[in-house]
Amino acid sequence: MPYNPSTNSFTRVDNSFSNPVLGTEIDPTNADGLFDDYDQGITDAASSILARVALVQASITGVNFNAGNTDHAITLPPPPTGYTRYSLRSTYISGASASLASSTCGVFTATGAGGTALVASGTAVTVTATADSTINNMQALSAVNVNTMSNLYSALTSGRIQFRVQTASAVAATANVVVVIQWLP
Repeated sequence: MPYNPSTNSFTRVDNSFSNPVLGTEIDPTNADGLFDDYDQGITDAASSILARVALVQASITGVNFNAGNTDHAITLPPPPTGYTRYSLRSTYISGASASLASSTCGVFTATGAGGTALVASGTAVTVTATADSTINNMQALSAVNVNTMSNLYSALTSGRIQFRVQTASAVAATANVVVVIQWLP
């Protein structure tokens, strides 16, 4: 909107919806209020949706399953305002480059299989297929105490949990890992 210094107002020359207010003038303070109201409405709606769902996913790609006893950090985003705890809802392995059948893994709150186990240590990996839309081309890992335990986000180092390949696969192989967590107040 061009500013008219002689009238101390902005002149609307176009309306992105359909041009119904071509050439009308609005006071700058009214325009600021209008945009502030709009911004606040969008912010409130986004916060409300996030608070209701409170789920987030984080992922890492190209995890080397041929290197045993290695940690792969998964960075969780900071929780929304008013949320301090989380519960791991699910962990997925997919997109493998080769069979991972001889591998084991776990998910932990600290490196070296330390802290709290979120997915049990030594969980067998059953991904054997690499083609899309094929049985056993992904695996959903069971979380430990998913219905009875929450964890403090602030207890994590830099907001990270650790996916740990424990027993290496028999062949060189990589895959992607996705975790889904639920924020809790």
